Amino acid sequence: MILMGFAAFGLVDMRPAIGAPLELLSHRATYSLELGRARPGAGVAGLDGRLVIEFSNQCEGSTVTQRIVEQLTDSEGGRSLTDFATSSWEASDGTSFRFSTRQVVDGEIQDQADGSAELDSKNGRGNAVYSTPKGKQVSLPAGVVFPAEFNATLIDAAQRGERRIERLFFDGATDVDMYRAIAFIGPEQAPGKIKPVGGSGGSLTTGMKSWVVVVGYFKPNDREGLPEYEVTFRMFPNGLSGDLTIDYGDFSMKGHLIKVDKLPRPRC
Repeated sequence: MILMGFAAFGLVDMRPAIGAPLELLSHRATYSLELGRARPGAGVAGLDGRLVIEFSNQCEGSTVTQRIVEQLTDSEGGRSLTDFATSSWEASDGTSFRFSTRQVVDGEIQDQADGSAELDSKNGRGNAVYSTPKGKQVSLPAGVVFPAEFNATLIDAAQRGERRIERLFFDGATDVDMYRAIAFIGPEQAPGKIKPVGGSGGSLTTGMKSWVVVVGYFKPNDREGLPEYEVTFRMFPNGLSGDLTIDYGDFSMKGHLIKVDKLPRPRC
């Protein structure tokens, strides 16, 4: 199971949202994972694990590393261990993106992707070239965004009071060239919606406004079907996210934010 698109969960951006005086926080966020729900016949009886996401401003861009280790229990009691790791760098103007991902299931590599993507200008056309799988290329149409740019759009839209945005979204996945991401943003909510969590940055969310956001990731030409997966999370204007739910259709996974650590910013 690949946790695709997690960079768009409100955890990766390097620019302040419009109207917000806060700088987005370089940080490491840790989530505990558990099974949310499972449809009858899905074959999923249990899930537990840990997700760690690290975001850092890097002067001319931002870097994100993510690692998720989860154990899935099927309806017959069998267990499977998945280790998914990804790292990326994105230019601050949203025109350049480098990515590397690897998924290991029960000790064997199941999926791997490495490459880079360039746009000729912001909101312009571009191309993605993979070194793994070797020779794979994807033409990127005008208007496509990379993860950090999509997140910036989400935060800016929330600050303006917008309730819906739609973008073509590229994150380097190998099974789908790109997604049509549709986000619904709930009303602004007053501070105090979550309790303080552990770590040097854990108390920051208690004094901030927030929005509940739902993002569905669809195949580009699918206008009537269900999303490939859907993510619900609480978004804060400094780039942190609270608890989240990832819905794959047959089952869903809940992530509980348990720790946030501040990371130093480089001198630019």
